[in-house]
Amino acid sequence: MTQKMSQQGEGRIYLSNGRGTLSPLETIMRWHGGDVRVVPGNYLGTPFTDLFLYHPDMGEAILVDVGSDGAFNTAKEISGWEIAWDQIIPGDFGGNQHTDLLFYRQASGEVLILTCDGRGGLARHQVYEGWHRNWSQIVPGEFGGTHHTDLVLYDREAGVGEIWTANEDGSFSCHQSYSNWSRHWSQIVPGQFGGTGHTDLLFYDTNSGIAEVGTLNHEGRFSPPGRREQVGAGWTQIVPGQFGGTEHTDLLLYSKESGMAEIHTTDREEHLHKLAELGDLGPGWTHIVPGEFGDRRYTDVFCYRATA
Repeated sequence: MTQKMSQQGEGRIYLSNGRGTLSPLETIMRWHGGDVRVVPGNYLGTPFTDLFLYHPDMGEAILVDVGSDGAFNTAKEISGWEIAWDQIIPGDFGGNQHTDLLFYRQASGEVLILTCDGRGGLARHQVYEGWHRNWSQIVPGEFGGTHHTDLVLYDREAGVGEIWTANEDGSFSCHQSYSNWSRHWSQIVPGQFGGTGHTDLLFYDTNSGIAEVGTLNHEGRFSPPGRREQVGAGWTQIVPGQFGGTEHTDLLLYSKESGMAEIHTTDREEHLHKLAELGDLGPGWTHIVPGEFGDRRYTDVFCYRATA
């Protein structure tokens, strides 16, 4: 524990110019190192994307306001929280127009939902016990429910996927369950990839380098993943956004080991096209999240990693 507490981390913003290029800002953010969670959202009512950072081993968190010049301003520091939340999902889970947070603990199946008041205040909204204990990824989106955020939950070990739609009171109902999903998907990425207007999903296997798109039909069921695209093995993060392609979701692909990155665009036929090779984005980024930190026409990214 002492080693984790003494380790430091750093974060940096890269601005997009809409032509497949990301340019780093000079300002560097400093906080804890280790396995920090980074969740973008609208927590403070500012024009740009805010950042929520949580350290699962220390039970500490901060809310960060990003200024128009890229400066990082800590708006709130939180200590004494519960530890070991494995996933934190942003969305609309029953609060107001600001981003709510869903915390999931895999070992116990516990879930905590907090709502945000837009001034940095977080309030306990819902607590659930007895959720499945092995969801390897929870993906937010619009999957046919109410105006609140729905969820796709994926158990990689069992090859099971479920669609949960949100109810008006902020609870969830299992809308669809699938027992024959692949056990090889390392990432599931939400976006608009040519479907019916609901959130589509891109499934990626880092070992084979294969990416597949699944779309939600009007009955609220996922069509089987369609065209299989070879995008290269070894990508550790795939970030959705608007980086210069069409009206459909673009993708930033990044390798933590090499620091190399590429931007791919999608079209209405669910095909992927390489837009740009970014070269060396720098190795070691454990979290890359999309946001609006500059020109709000395109998606920028915030990168975070531990430092020695």
